[in-house]
Amino acid sequence: QRHVRIGLNHLLGFWDLEAYRHFLIAVREDPNCPMAYWGICVSLSSPGPTYTEQRVAAFKRLRSLIEAGKGNGLENQLAGALAALYSEGPRKAGTLFSLTAERYKNAVLPAILSCMTLRDGYDDFGDAREGQKIADKFLGELVERHPECPAVRFYQAAILEGSPNPA
Repeated sequence: QRHVRIGLNHLLGFWDLEAYRHFLIAVREDPNCPMAYWGICVSLSSPGPTYTEQRVAAFKRLRSLIEAGKGNGLENQLAGALAALYSEGPRKAGTLFSLTAERYKNAVLPAILSCMTLRDGYDDFGDAREGQKIADKFLGELVERHPECPAVRFYQAAILEGSPNPA
């Protein structure tokens, strides 16, 4: 769907509220679209109670669609990683996003989400922690596979800017 794609692009650009608006339009056009509900959940994932009710309702609907067999393989795995993010935290979600990225090598979204959820920054000496090393390596491989993709380059810069030596 057009609005799901636009919402995903906004989401990857950190324009969460604009992404949310497009996912809502997608739901209005197709109330059985799992990715529209997935997008609502992710775009409303920022900490704070403002959109908790909407996020919970969207996640319940996403889960019901997946259980009813409305999702494809990629959607099912993305939904599972999102559920892990909510219930077990970013490390588990990152692992599931990584597995999804390995299975769907041409899908950039799970690979980027894997890097963003696995990264854990740097220690007091400026050395990358284990999750950061994994995310950096995975993102480097992603850049090699998709050098023309602006989202991949953008996230490479986003991860590097948090380093003690962003070169």
